Amino acid sequence: MIYAAYGPVSDIEVVWTVVAFAGLVYSLLNVRDASLDLRVVDELGYTNGRRTLARYQLEAEVLRSIVQSIFLAIGLAAMALPEVPDRLDLPTAQIVIGALVTYGLILSSVLLTVKSYLGYKVRRVLLQGQSDHRKGVHH
Repeated sequence: MIYAAYGPVSDIEVVWTVVAFAGLVYSLLNVRDASLDLRVVDELGYTNGRRTLARYQLEAEVLRSIVQSIFLAIGLAAMALPEVPDRLDLPTAQIVIGALVTYGLILSSVLLTVKSYLGYKVRRVLLQGQSDHRKGVHH
């Protein structure tokens, strides 16, 4: 356990919050990039699949940012609330279900963060490829 000024904070709460924060950062970077993409597509007058894809990407990133914000709020709330005392008298099924829910939510946040990072990374690779192509560098 990590001990903060207001009491003990469990490792799982810290991991949850850090993962959600990282995911939110990447999601917000992707929202910015998707907004720019849509603006460029509109400026070029595209009304075909490129515009549809740009709009979808923006909407998907906004929704991903909302989910990451919810995960972050849950992590911050969990860290601010007092630790629940261990209940040794809980039935095994409740303990297992509690663990599945906790780790399932953390895994969801991790996967969402990875998805946001991959979107960010792919965009950077594509932009680098376009820049290289304009300079006459071929891979």
